[in-house]
Amino acid sequence: MDKRDLSIVIPAKNEGIGLTITCEMLAMFVDSLKEIIVVVEDSFDKSSESAAKARLSSDVELRIVVNKFQAGVTGSLCTGIEVALGEFVMLYPADEINPIFEIQNFVLALRSGFDVVSATRYAKGGKRLGVGVLSGNVLSRGVSILFQIATLGKISDPTTGLKAFRKSMWQMEQVFSTVGWSYPMELQIEFLKRGRKFIEVPIISVDRPFDGQSSFKFGLWIWNYLRVLYYAMCRRHKE
Repeated sequence: MDKRDLSIVIPAKNEGIGLTITCEMLAMFVDSLKEIIVVVEDSFDKSSESAAKARLSSDVELRIVVNKFQAGVTGSLCTGIEVALGEFVMLYPADEINPIFEIQNFVLALRSGFDVVSATRYAKGGKRLGVGVLSGNVLSRGVSILFQIATLGKISDPTTGLKAFRKSMWQMEQVFSTVGWSYPMELQIEFLKRGRKFIEVPIISVDRPFDGQSSFKFGLWIWNYLRVLYYAMCRRHKE
């Protein structure tokens, strides 16, 4: 039996059946999964009920916790990481299904000595499917190109939220990101600045196949992505 050393953190906002299916599939296909931590903004969020409906094996614990930091994705992720019990932590969007079949490859990479593993939709073997929000797609691809330049090709897909790392590396410090999914980018850059071993795993992503409430806001997100991009460029100039 595979060692269960992975905690998966899912920030959720008014998610429906999609979250139920995601939790059940994670428990079914990720052999190393120790726990699923669903983080909601308050006790009235319907995501709690959706997650609780998931039928999981007795080997996987489902924990529903309330965000105790700043409202939004960043605070939810920090809350989940802080309470995670696994040796490894993975940040996972509530609306992703296809990447579930690649998660074991993330764990194998961590066990082999890598400190940070990030999904990529834009390198060889990766794809992004589905219509999604047009402005969101343009923003994601544009920021990815800029990051490849700023990091000398080390990061091909910074805007994906699918990232895994060793829990022992994480420190609750002053957070640079404020809205959207820019916090995983911030973590990724910070780990690279510390000289951590990093690798990308190609995935096929389908934009929000089920219901749920997206937190995407073009103006706010692009501002935060650009701030984090500036952070990455400063790192390059100092090397």
